[in-house]
Amino acid sequence: MSLPSYMPDEETLKKRREPKFVVDPKDVAATDDIRVRKWALDIMKTHSSRLDDKVPNLQIVFSKEVEPEEIDIRNIYPFDDLYYIIFKKEAVTGTFWCLRLAYRTLSGSHAILAELTYANIANI
Repeated sequence: MSLPSYMPDEETLKKRREPKFVVDPKDVAATDDIRVRKWALDIMKTHSSRLDDKVPNLQIVFSKEVEPEEIDIRNIYPFDDLYYIIFKKEAVTGTFWCLRLAYRTLSGSHAILAELTYANIANI
């Protein structure tokens, strides 16, 4: 079975599906990565009361703009309109909570800069 003439071939589709990083994770220094992880963990601990097992999968439980005072994060990711969301992510291996750092692009879409996933917040 062949594809219709207007459909791109499988190799072209594969190239299109490759993730395109706004900030390549390999370009973030290890010390900066640690700073982002510490910042995210502190936020997750602050909002641990919202992380209830009764929340539906992929439900956002908290969302907030990154404050101008959080200069540490803004130095690593120098974008306007930085924000983060916390949501539940169920998988075969269990229930996880994610903090996703993103920003709004000029076109109005959203670009993910970092996603940190946690299985357990309380004992960290």
